[in-house]
Amino acid sequence: MKKYMLVVLIFTFAMSLFYGQNFFTVMGANGKKALVDENGKELTPYIYDVIEDFSEGLAKVGIGGTWVDVYVLVYTGGKYGYIDTKGKVVIPIRYDKAEDFKNGAALVKLNDESFYIDKKGSRVEKSGKVKYDIDDDDYATITGFKGGAIIYTYELGDQTYIEVYKEIDFDGNIKYVCFNPLNSEKYKRGEYVSDVNPSRLTKKKVD
Repeated sequence: MKKYMLVVLIFTFAMSLFYGQNFFTVMGANGKKALVDENGKELTPYIYDVIEDFSEGLAKVGIGGTWVDVYVLVYTGGKYGYIDTKGKVVIPIRYDKAEDFKNGAALVKLNDESFYIDKKGSRVEKSGKVKYDIDDDDYATITGFKGGAIIYTYELGDQTYIEVYKEIDFDGNIKYVCFNPLNSEKYKRGEYVSDVNPSRLTKKKVD
């Protein structure tokens, strides 16, 4: 067991150096993980199933789930939250799914609802201040308060236009969010637009 623990320690430390981080994870005798700094100081107890890399000063952690071997190990059924670089839980471990922070916001899922939170754990409401980045498929997803955007202009009727963003949740569902109502009286900023026909969308990039 000691030999196994040594191998895990060396491997995780090497990976932390490779990724330029000053932290690494160590697995305890109970099969749980702890966060350790570059001096070997344990920053958390051995209670976590998952400790991800730090992103913008916070790391996603998971507990209460199981590892399933489906060609590769998949962690399922757990709850997620975030710890800071001191090992303190700063966002409660209660989310069904969670992603890393990017530009000050992270996508989470709770009770079948996907939404974004800031670094205080507060929900980020959709507004004109929220910007969108573009992924490889040219979809636009909320990432925080900085970044480029794609606006989709859509004609609802005779000389009636709105501008919308595409939003994708954890399950791959696409929704359109009204960004600019233009001369439409039907939708307000931040509302989901249910009757948009994707084939009638015209894209334009905004820096």
